[in-house]
Amino acid sequence: AVSLKDEAFRITVVGEGCQEMWGEPPAYFRGRTDFEIYPEEQARRVRAEDEAALAAGGAVLEMEDEMVRPD
Repeated sequence: AVSLKDEAFRITVVGEGCQEMWGEPPAYFRGRTDFEIYPEEQARRVRAEDEAALAAGGAVLEMEDEMVRPD
């Protein structure tokens, strides 16, 4: 699933894979951070990867992780 985030790590664009994976429309994700979507431990891991990519002046091009949605 593909997503883009702004400088505050809020999701701005989501691909169809996100909708298929989560069963939520794109509007559900827009404007939210990973901390509003995932369990805290997982959100911290994703944020650390995002921060490392930002510091390197690039993007996270591939990330393989089991994404768990809180109930």
